[in-house]
Amino acid sequence: MTPPEFLRFLHTEQKETFMSLEDATALIQTFISEKGATPVFTPTSFSNYVLSQNNDVCNPSVVDAAQDMNQPLTSYFINSSHNTYLEGNQLSGTSSTDMYIQVLKSGCQSGCRCIELDLWDGDDGIPRILHGHTLTSKITLNDVVWAISVYGFYASEFPLILSLENHLSHGQQTYMAQCFINHLSAYLPKSKPSGDVLPSPNELKNKILLKGTMEVVEKGDKKEKEKKVKIVPELAELIYLKSVPFPGLHCGRHSPDEMCSFSELKLNEFQKCSVEFVRFNQQFLTRIYPKGTRFDSTNYDPTSWWALGSHMVALNFQTGDKHLWTNAGKFRLNGGCGMVLKPPSLFSKPLDLLTWSGTLPDNKVSTLRVQVLSARQLPKPKREGLSKGKGLLYNLVKTPPINPYVEMLIMGLPCDYQRGRTKRIANNGFNPTWNETFLFTLKASVMATLVISVWNDDSIGKTPVAQYSLPVDAIRPGYRFVDLNTVDGIGRDLSMCNLLCKFEVQ
Repeated sequence: MTPPEFLRFLHTEQKETFMSLEDATALIQTFISEKGATPVFTPTSFSNYVLSQNNDVCNPSVVDAAQDMNQPLTSYFINSSHNTYLEGNQLSGTSSTDMYIQVLKSGCQSGCRCIELDLWDGDDGIPRILHGHTLTSKITLNDVVWAISVYGFYASEFPLILSLENHLSHGQQTYMAQCFINHLSAYLPKSKPSGDVLPSPNELKNKILLKGTMEVVEKGDKKEKEKKVKIVPELAELIYLKSVPFPGLHCGRHSPDEMCSFSELKLNEFQKCSVEFVRFNQQFLTRIYPKGTRFDSTNYDPTSWWALGSHMVALNFQTGDKHLWTNAGKFRLNGGCGMVLKPPSLFSKPLDLLTWSGTLPDNKVSTLRVQVLSARQLPKPKREGLSKGKGLLYNLVKTPPINPYVEMLIMGLPCDYQRGRTKRIANNGFNPTWNETFLFTLKASVMATLVISVWNDDSIGKTPVAQYSLPVDAIRPGYRFVDLNTVDGIGRDLSMCNLLCKFEVQ
């Protein structure tokens, strides 16, 4: 393929009309092995281009575009983790400092800006972090504060919110306050919020904001009931965001540094007054958390809460599922910094997006056509106990080839939710070919995420083996490769594992 032929391909198929002949020639030269040779694509060098970052499905000019970070903090969606310390289930799972490091540092969830600490008295006077009244293991506050001090701003310079679930006695509250001062003082704001709105992310760069209640429940003896008592002054001085009971949608004004938390079960209640709740979220922060019966650490759908304008939609990052993958796609925007500016439809004159059936004024993509062509080097699903006492070579030989199929989901407003699935390819995870096309119509692409997942369908059941997600507005048209990630909560890159698709965007 000569430079003029390649330029024609870029213009007609890839819709990269901004490319010149000089650009096309220079791009070819980066993929040919002999420098100084005539710039012509061979089948091998063209394949290398197709599978390179130059041809990634995710448009860097969209996801890396710097958004306006000078609006009040209430103007942003904030990537948030629930019970960050847990590696597994909510009843007997392992608590780990490493989970804080992973959530803050690496994977497709990088940029998380709200993490949770459940704090309980330690027998040695040092607070412990665990899921109270369960059999989960314990880690020390000291270890977690160290991890935060080292990795808190590894992936993002914007403020990190510590959501404190405080069950500590006064003595250990004092210990915690001093621990924060000793190790995080450089990151703690020097003053509390003032005025009618919260500061902007730019004003709070490299700051750690402590969120917590100003009261704790103190246990009484056998004759006395539990009672609420104020937290110690040393800790109260450090709290930047005050957790308060929900005052109602028509309570009048309260301080912008006061925020409310809601269980996912409140969704039906707020759906009935969605516009009023969106207005509430314009002024005050809200955090959503999973219902208490999600013992296996599954996740709920965050998209409905985003449509209501809620800021911190906290998910269980240890569990990879379509809802966490949706969250990962959402927060690819704004350079993966963990904060995404809300769309115009959630600002001055909010709309009832949960019942919306028209086309949003800021809709950019009305139709998305995806032709799923092929994949390469798909991983085999992990089987519990499969490798016990056996080496890697044994398992590679003994584990049967997978039977892959591809599922595509549009996750966004209810009016845009759609699903497509390819046929199952038997016994081929190395280079399966589908050549199937799916058409999606959208009315609110600004709120939509495309979730792509590859599944194995065998006698044991259907198991996800790889996934990738991105905002619909960030999809590049043309023949693009999709670099697949692991299906766990961290979403690590799978080396040499990708999907080839053709995307048409209108």
